[in-house]
Amino acid sequence: MARFAVSVFGRDRPGIVAAVSRVLADAGCNLEDTSMTILRGHFAMMLVVAGPAGVGEAALRTGLDPVAGRLELQVSVREVTDEVTAAGGGGARYAAAVYGAGRPGRRGRGRPGRGRRRARGPGELPPRRRRPAVVAR
Repeated sequence: MARFAVSVFGRDRPGIVAAVSRVLADAGCNLEDTSMTILRGHFAMMLVVAGPAGVGEAALRTGLDPVAGRLELQVSVREVTDEVTAAGGGGARYAAAVYGAGRPGRRGRGRPGRGRRRARGPGELPPRRRRPAVVAR
């Protein structure tokens, strides 16, 4: 069973996912991993598919060409191996996730007048802020 990376990029419109997945299903491929997003009005999709023996890059490309032409898409197909996705040796691995709206000029600066914030490791919670006790009289 061969694995292929399929990338699709084009103006966002209805039917892209249906058309591409129909071609892959007709070729006997199974979707193993997917990532889809919209970038400034353009649809971007990355797929890792497993195909049966006898299905190659050329066959998938030939099947996807009519879809690419009809929907004005850029489609790329290439074979990938398990070695590509295997973890490299040596060194520590990290993952970072950043959420929130960005603001120009804020990168690398601490909050004014408060100094820099201490970097925290995975699982560390920020210090609790204690409220002054309220005494009812």
